[in-house]
Amino acid sequence: MDSEPRDWKLSILEDGAPEVLGTAPTPDLPGWRTERRAFPGTDPTALDHPDLLLLALPPGAPGLGAWLLHFRRERPGCAVLLLESAAGPDWYRAAVRLGVDELLPPPPDTEAWRAALEDAAEARRAGLEQSRFVGRLERSTRFLEESRRQLAEMLLKAYENLGAVNRQLTSRVSQLATLYQLGRDLSLEDNWDHALRRFLETCVKALDFEGAALLLWSFDGQRLAPRSRLLLDADRLEAAVARLRREGASFGLADRLLALRGETILEDTALAEEAADWDLCVLPLAHGGEAQGYFVYRKAYADGAAFTADFHFLKTVQTILGEELAKAKAVHHLKKLGRFNRTVLESVRAAVLTLDGRDRVSYRNPPAAALFGERLEDGHDFAFDEHFHPLDDAARELSERDWIHRECRLVRPGETEARRLLLSTTRLPARHVSDVRTVMIVEDLTEHKRLEAELRRAERLSSLGQLSAGMAHEIRNPLAGIAMTAQVLRAKLADRPEAVSFLDRIQAETERLERIVRSLLDYSRPAPPRLAPRDLRAAAARALAAVAPEAAAAGLSVEPPAAGPPLHVWADADQLHQVLLNLLLNAIQACRRGDRLGLVLERAAAAGGGEGRIRLRIWDSGPGVPADATARLFDPFFTTKAEGTGLGLAVCQKIMEEHGGCVRYRSRDEGGSEFTLELSPAAPAEKEER
Repeated sequence: MDSEPRDWKLSILEDGAPEVLGTAPTPDLPGWRTERRAFPGTDPTALDHPDLLLLALPPGAPGLGAWLLHFRRERPGCAVLLLESAAGPDWYRAAVRLGVDELLPPPPDTEAWRAALEDAAEARRAGLEQSRFVGRLERSTRFLEESRRQLAEMLLKAYENLGAVNRQLTSRVSQLATLYQLGRDLSLEDNWDHALRRFLETCVKALDFEGAALLLWSFDGQRLAPRSRLLLDADRLEAAVARLRREGASFGLADRLLALRGETILEDTALAEEAADWDLCVLPLAHGGEAQGYFVYRKAYADGAAFTADFHFLKTVQTILGEELAKAKAVHHLKKLGRFNRTVLESVRAAVLTLDGRDRVSYRNPPAAALFGERLEDGHDFAFDEHFHPLDDAARELSERDWIHRECRLVRPGETEARRLLLSTTRLPARHVSDVRTVMIVEDLTEHKRLEAELRRAERLSSLGQLSAGMAHEIRNPLAGIAMTAQVLRAKLADRPEAVSFLDRIQAETERLERIVRSLLDYSRPAPPRLAPRDLRAAAARALAAVAPEAAAAGLSVEPPAAGPPLHVWADADQLHQVLLNLLLNAIQACRRGDRLGLVLERAAAAGGGEGRIRLRIWDSGPGVPADATARLFDPFFTTKAEGTGLGLAVCQKIMEEHGGCVRYRSRDEGGSEFTLELSPAAPAEKEER
């Protein structure tokens, strides 16, 4: 029992009279109170919380089993004893059915009561301890259940939060991947159509855009039009384009986000407040104070928070697209400028060369390649022959933007005469040896010098022609008097043969002088040509037919021009025939027996496309013209023949100049001479004049 007494209560239920226990004393022990009562029948609450119940009545008493069942429900911690008042199997079976805690054998003396009460107290203490333990266990169970419920709620909320975070993280990763792919595509793709299409498709698939489009301003800022679009209603997009176009290019310069709702433009704080009512979201794209265009998209936002989740992505897209568009414009301008510069450099007639810091060719335009040929190759040292040294000490010491101009000579393979060149050289600052360091512009002055010489010669010949015309008139009149006087004298001195012989010689020389004067007048004042389309191939054939007897008599073989379609030129038929006859007869007279004579018709290449001029080359395999005489071939009164006026080639040249053409001479490499006529092409007339 407890080391200190406590207030325990013993309740004794008797059947009828309290004399059932007989003379057995009621225990009087410290800490115990005893209550003796008659069996209360059906009321289990009649007893006031006993710690020990002694049933001093038979186990088969009527109603005892039901009462005891109710009592145990109401007083689960009370121990129940049954006083053995009889013996036999029926009594014990009834006691077993009753379900008491212990039997107390009679007669109960003081020691028996003490032992029974100690056992009951111990059982009561155990029951109380069990009750307390069960109570603690129930409280712990309830606490654990509540903790489990709270933990489940926390886990559920944490799972929901984790799901939201995961969705946000997935969205951010998708946004970052989209931005990375966008920047990479725009940087690497030459054709933006594919890059922008992939970007719009990614926005629709990964970011739940219903549709998107990129609108760009034209270079002059006057036109706004879609550059690329995907799944965006055409009417809605056209309305947005018209609305933004009315605002003008300067409207898109501010660093902000906009939204369109009909004709209303929302911006700043109004965006998040009215996110569910947008038609389109608009990102102005600008860079460096220059409007580039707009990125527009449609997305169904539930509220402002959903829009805020996309805010940083949209701002980054705004920055990337603005910078990339500005860069693309700059690259476009550079490419356009580069194409323009290259077109100019490749179109000019002058040869343009650039050299790097190692004096190696880094650029050459087509005229430079044509002029210098194999000696000029990209990436090779700039080296020429002894007549052409552009990079001497003076050129190397040039300061920036200074030029050296000088004339040089260049001998090309297969050419006997050196070309006259004007070389202009300047030096550029270079940070690396591979940068352009020297720029050279080379102009071929050969033709220019030739034209200058021809101009000076033409001026001299013009003066000579004017002088010759005056002299011809002055000579012709006395010459006619001499001829008439000779004829009168011959008639009077017909009987004197010696005198007649002298007069015949005077007559012959007079006629010769008349022919010279006539040629001189033809040279000084040729008749204006009647230009019309003439078939040069047919004219050459007629001229060859006219000189065929002389060629046959001289023992020459003639090679007519190759057969082909008519080649029409602007010419005077008679004057053209005169030129052809003169050149062919000169060739026949210059050739030896067994030499060859030929004609070649061709069309010259035209600069920049189109039809070129038509050439007729008359060549022979004769001894050719002495080198010291070639420069004077077309001078009046110059001739290499024993007899001749020296006006034939001069007249031919004059006629060709009046036709807008030219006649040139060159010595053939294989021996002989070649005269080339060059005339402007003409469309054939309906009826060619003869």
